[in-house]
Amino acid sequence: MANIKDLNLNIHQAFDTLLTLLANQQLDTTKIENQFAQIFEKITDLEDISYSHYVNHRFRYHKIHLAYFQKIKDNKKEIKEEESSIQTDHISNQEMNYDSEESWKSIQDRITSLTHLQDTNEIPNILKDIHNLLIPIFQHPITTINEYIILQNNSNEILSLFETLKMTELDEIPSDENNDQNSNYIDLLNDLIDFVFKDLENRQIYFVEVLLSDLPYLNKVLFDDIPQTEQSITRCYREWARIFNSDKHGGNPKFDELMKHINYIRDCYLSKIYSLCTKSDIIKNELDQGHKHAKLSMDFKKRFNDGGDKELNVEQLEKLVSFEALRAFEHYRAALKSLGKMNQNEADIIQRARNS
Repeated sequence: MANIKDLNLNIHQAFDTLLTLLANQQLDTTKIENQFAQIFEKITDLEDISYSHYVNHRFRYHKIHLAYFQKIKDNKKEIKEEESSIQTDHISNQEMNYDSEESWKSIQDRITSLTHLQDTNEIPNILKDIHNLLIPIFQHPITTINEYIILQNNSNEILSLFETLKMTELDEIPSDENNDQNSNYIDLLNDLIDFVFKDLENRQIYFVEVLLSDLPYLNKVLFDDIPQTEQSITRCYREWARIFNSDKHGGNPKFDELMKHINYIRDCYLSKIYSLCTKSDIIKNELDQGHKHAKLSMDFKKRFNDGGDKELNVEQLEKLVSFEALRAFEHYRAALKSLGKMNQNEADIIQRARNS
């Protein structure tokens, strides 16, 4: 994981240097060509590590190289580079559609075709075609839980088709000791099944390493895009736990570490929700109390304006009007503080009101 990250960073920095050289009014062609050569070498190192990154960098390399030849008006090299660019563009488009419905349907169609073969000698070729179609799918980097779930679901569907094929179709093909090709059909299919199982697990480990290498990104992808409620966060957490529980992966410590971070992030989100709920209850209570004392103050003021009554005289009513108004103000002020609408460090205006 670190090698991929470092290589990508080095390539991006090399491209930045190249673009700086190309921006100069006086082009230093020697330096520029050397920089192109260095970038191409770095990109080549990626081919066996991450084919998708390799294709993306190659695509950018050819586009910039083509623009350079156009700038220096080298028509022969421009034509040659344009051909390379078109080829890379085609590969890039295939990579972008690696997980499309068409890609998976193509694989399913090839598996289904095995049930209608007249010539069983074609079976190894079709299995090889299926293997080649699966390779770019499992080489593509996974960056979101949805991408992984799509890959997992489609892989499981393919595995189910393989198992059905093995039990119903290929198992009926008679073995011929004089024909090694026929006798190895089941073995070839088993190899393909093992490939899917192994690469699906590798993609999962890759995704775990991506998340562990960038914890702020993990924080974002976990719960940011779902409703911020206890129910939604708990449901999402259970889905992650179902997939990444280390018990399902031979006790792999990477999965334990990931779940430790996921548990911590979940607890932080839930704590925030509980805090907001408590805060909301406090604010509502303060407002209710404020409304109650404000109403009492208005009632006493009405009795004061009427000149008092048998229960309370004018002086007593005047004091009660001020007292209840002050109590209402205290509760409203507390609600505003809880909302962050009032400076906690300012002079206590309640005390000043009492002293006035």
